Amino acid sequence: MKLIARTTALALVIFPALAASADAKDIKIGYVDLQQILFNSERGKQAKEALSSEYEERKTLLKKHYDEIQQMEEDIQSKGSLLSEDAKKKKEEAYWDKRRDFQSQTEKHETELRKKDMELTQKILVEVQALLQDLAKKKGYTLVIEKNEGAVLYAADSEDLTKDVLGVYDAAGKKPKK
Repeated sequence: MKLIARTTALALVIFPALAASADAKDIKIGYVDLQQILFNSERGKQAKEALSSEYEERKTLLKKHYDEIQQMEEDIQSKGSLLSEDAKKKKEEAYWDKRRDFQSQTEKHETELRKKDMELTQKILVEVQALLQDLAKKKGYTLVIEKNEGAVLYAADSEDLTKDVLGVYDAAGKKPKK
């Protein structure tokens, strides 16, 4: 998302300079909704599906671990009074060790999934930016800004390039890679 913020900031700096140096009729500004492209493009859907699948696999593993912790806790509560002090202490220590391990694994999985999500998103955004630059040049746009970053106060639907970029991006994904 830093890419989007930089692009928006750059647009805010460049636009006044463009307006001052050229006639208003020579300036053509378009916008694109990158979130829509991320969620609706075929590669975006594939990335989301892959992340969802990996999340479910990890959730299943963590659920098994959590169930073991719950069972240990129940055993300590139900059988704790029957155990010697030393045996009870060992079971409690094992319980807390397992619980800390569970928390650590949960955090690790969340971090890995966030990182993978960021990597997949960044890859798509880089690909889209290259396609967007070509499309904007072909269509004669002076400036293209991102719709959702708060910089667009008004935009005519006719200047929305999202569907064009989405179509070009999906079409590029279906071509055989060289």
